[in-house]
Amino acid sequence: MCSNLSPAVLMRVSDALGQPTMVIDEVDTFLDGDGPMTGIINSSHHKSGAVALRCVGDNHDLGMFSTWVPIAMGGIGRVRDTIEDRSVLVSLERKPSSVSLDRLRRDEIRTSEIPMKLARWAADNEGKFTTISNFEELPNDRANDNWEPLIAIAESAGPKWHSRSIQSAHALTKNYDNASMRDGERIVHDIKALFEEHKWLK
Repeated sequence: MCSNLSPAVLMRVSDALGQPTMVIDEVDTFLDGDGPMTGIINSSHHKSGAVALRCVGDNHDLGMFSTWVPIAMGGIGRVRDTIEDRSVLVSLERKPSSVSLDRLRRDEIRTSEIPMKLARWAADNEGKFTTISNFEELPNDRANDNWEPLIAIAESAGPKWHSRSIQSAHALTKNYDNASMRDGERIVHDIKALFEEHKWLK
């Protein structure tokens, strides 16, 4: 997990450490709109294009770096629409004062059995979740690309998880509809949705 990194570091970490899951926080403080970092993050969406070429060393030798790496990002506000389009978007809200939850400490996660069980399950089921027997098409092709591998994993975990993953996909995919809109278009879209929800249009 990290809270800041450069494009060169992201390429080298991905290539040298065997594509670890990158958890990047504070992206709103350093992720530029159209810079190299955005391009590298976008390239990680498909394995066939997840390669960055650089000249390395004093002799400017050709270096090929794999950018095929799972990435989870956290930040305030929105990121570049090309990144959002390739992502599963989860909006967080501040917990109301009326809601009481048990606190989960970071040290408790590290020492719990959950990470070990997940790693063991992934190892035992490697190669088993390549296709989905019951995949409902989502509103657009990019959303299908994002969710299909996740739903395949859920299906292999059992019918309950498959059903929950389908419900989650349709609920969260609503965010894709306006991810590429300009601010003015998004305002009109949201106002129209409110009128339809409350049946103000007749």
